Amino acid sequence: VWRFDNSRYMSLRNVTLLAKGTYGWPLHIFGTGAKRLNITGCKMIINDSASTSSSLIPMVVNNSTSSYSTGIKVDSITLDSNTFKYGYFGSTIYGSGTTIRNDNWTITNNTYYGQYMYGLYALYTSGLVVRNNQILKKLNSTSQGYGMYFTYTGKYLTSNTSSITNNYINNLTTKQTSCGKPHPQISHGLFGETYLSTKILG
Repeated sequence: VWRFDNSRYMSLRNVTLLAKGTYGWPLHIFGTGAKRLNITGCKMIINDSASTSSSLIPMVVNNSTSSYSTGIKVDSITLDSNTFKYGYFGSTIYGSGTTIRNDNWTITNNTYYGQYMYGLYALYTSGLVVRNNQILKKLNSTSQGYGMYFTYTGKYLTSNTSSITNNYINNLTTKQTSCGKPHPQISHGLFGETYLSTKILG
């Protein structure tokens, strides 16, 4: 629906992006030139609330127009006070190695609602701040469903570690925040009913 294609120094505010059909990413951040974007007060919505398809994701950050799992380096992005509704994931941030990673992201005060798998998924990041977010209401499955998943998220930069604080995860089948090494700092998370585990992996 909306693609930042190698975009820099831009803001998107108070916009509703709705994906219909069997394939769609309401917000797509694409291209190795993309950086310093601010997305504030927006709603990224998948029209089909019951979908379990990985082709429907409210926000994708990658280097492909067809596969969400193609790695890219996109730095200095702010996501604040947005809503990510339904879809397989709520948002995916995909790096592919220690040099192709996403640095200095700030993800604050967002609501992830009704995702089939993960609310927030991040692979290869550094200087990541995840604070005061809510991940709510797992749909469709009794055997899967997680809050946040971070792997290879840590201190690749000399001065920047990652921080995951004061997030609220509730009413999912499985309450889990998974982190691969190097380990970020995790503190003051509030996990709601049927909480099972918080894991540090690696």
